[in-house]
Amino acid sequence: MSQGKKIDCNVLTTERCYIFGSCSGLLLLSYIGGLFIANPVTKQFRILDHSGSKLIPTIADHKDRAMCVGFAVTRNRTTMRFKIVCILETQTLYRFEISDGYSWRLSETTITPSSKSDLTTLMKPVYLDNTLHWLRNDGSIIAFNPETEEARLIPSRFRFDHRNTLFAANENINRLTLISKTVKRISVYTLLEDSKWALAKRIKNISMDKRDIRYSNVVAYDDKCLVLREFKDIKLGSVVHVYDMETNTWRVLGAICQHATVQKLYKITPSLFFVEEDDEKHKVVVASNDQHIYLNAVLGVIDSTNYGATYIFCQPLVSSRDSMSPENEVNLSREPCYIFGSCSGLPLLYIGGLFVVNPLTKRFRLLDHSGSKLLPIIVGGDRNVAGRERGMCVGFTVNGNRTTKRFKIVCIHEMGTVYSFALSDGYSWRLSETTVTASSKSNLTVQMKHVYFNNTLHWLRNDGSIITFNPETEQARLIPSIFHQEPDMKLLFAADNNINRLILISGTKEEISVYTLLDNSEWTVTSQIKNVSMKESELVCWNIVVYDGKHLVVREMKDSLNGVVHVYDMEVKSWEVIGSTKSWSSRVRDFYKFTPSLFFVEEDEQQKVTVASNDKRIPYLTAIMGLIDTTK
Repeated sequence: MSQGKKIDCNVLTTERCYIFGSCSGLLLLSYIGGLFIANPVTKQFRILDHSGSKLIPTIADHKDRAMCVGFAVTRNRTTMRFKIVCILETQTLYRFEISDGYSWRLSETTITPSSKSDLTTLMKPVYLDNTLHWLRNDGSIIAFNPETEEARLIPSRFRFDHRNTLFAANENINRLTLISKTVKRISVYTLLEDSKWALAKRIKNISMDKRDIRYSNVVAYDDKCLVLREFKDIKLGSVVHVYDMETNTWRVLGAICQHATVQKLYKITPSLFFVEEDDEKHKVVVASNDQHIYLNAVLGVIDSTNYGATYIFCQPLVSSRDSMSPENEVNLSREPCYIFGSCSGLPLLYIGGLFVVNPLTKRFRLLDHSGSKLLPIIVGGDRNVAGRERGMCVGFTVNGNRTTKRFKIVCIHEMGTVYSFALSDGYSWRLSETTVTASSKSNLTVQMKHVYFNNTLHWLRNDGSIITFNPETEQARLIPSIFHQEPDMKLLFAADNNINRLILISGTKEEISVYTLLDNSEWTVTSQIKNVSMKESELVCWNIVVYDGKHLVVREMKDSLNGVVHVYDMEVKSWEVIGSTKSWSSRVRDFYKFTPSLFFVEEDEQQKVTVASNDKRIPYLTAIMGLIDTTK
């Protein structure tokens, strides 16, 4: 992450800002006596009427009750709306007031627990599974669904010091989470179906000099990273550390200026989403210039810049070399690259523009991506918004038979349990009429590349089920396969064209298992492989990166600068080292199998997009295509 931005102190000295929540890329905040929702990426904002709320007007005098405000956004094909929910606590009675941004009303739903325990002060609510959750001091939880207005008490129990505890969620496994910190270690607990907290992971706390530190607390968690803030003193300010749950390492993320009294940190996932007013009758006009100044100051601080790949290398699966050759790598520090797929010898990549290229023949074609809703979010034009973690939502297919030579780009849009698909033939984009609605919520697996198999694109979900879409027929379905991923287990979604089956590779440091998807939608073990030997003292992280039925490729990262690439021959049943990844290897996460071909999809002369010979992107494209050299 780049160094954080600061708000001009002169702008904020006279007016406090209260951030009540963040959901689907939108912030709910209060400024200059007004309540707003805002999108920091698009800089859109909308003023809301909060005069009907009993709680929100009192928060300026009772800051510790800000955690009573919940913010939920609903996004699917038919509805795009948000709800604000204020929980009202009176002894053992809980009531809920709800707003859609226009008016407020008191829900008929109430909860009366059998024992008194206050809501945990300054502990933000957690929005998971379309439900808001508030933690109580005894470890139990008040849950409220803003859509159905159903509420319940989850009778969990946990003794904790609220100053050293964080209430969060792990969306990958769809579970609520409690993070508890001591001086020596940090414990991650997961809420089970029987309402008991189970220890899921222990982390060695970062080393701190007690003479410099006044206090520290865990401020954010999202199953990939854990964020800890240590406050030194008023002069030195605070330092923010992040723990990578995959590599099991700490690093300094940034600093907070000495004047900041930071109590809340919010994770924002950038998006282009916004909820417009219904009509002009309901619209509230922002007339105050001061409100514009304040909002622009806050929204301008959020810099969602996220760079694509700056280091690309090519390595044959069969090689006698024990290290990377300089000719096999490209440094793209000035023009980051996003690779979205490779099919029939044609990679689809973004490098200042969307291109389909043939590295063997050195031909390329510029595509129009302006009609896509998803691609600008991923690459963000000049801002590179939202990063590569949603790059797996882009599918790429090539039809190369004798009568038709064309490709399709498919972007899958995930909205709760509904999946829709946007398609492009390289000239224009359109939304398919086909949708898939799953019976239960499970997110697409982040950073897990799609698999193109049997003329159909496949996306893996966290529960092991699969969303499929045929770009030609536009038929889609859900394959109800189930796979339970254990902690610290590595996964790879792939296909074996030799047996015409989808494959799931599951691995631990000791053993790698190959699962094949049967006709009954069940994953069955077809092969077990002893993992390559890795020294624990040198290991930072490892990943299963490629499988094609003949070879299995594992990347081992030894330190921040060196990685080793191992290949397992499925026929002779043996491991060998085929190469290494040098500098920037900590960012090497996406591997693509490339099969060279002479194939290319020509443009229609009437719709051809010309790239000037002096275009600044051409040297980068040439460098990438130059990696593929079949004469080596």
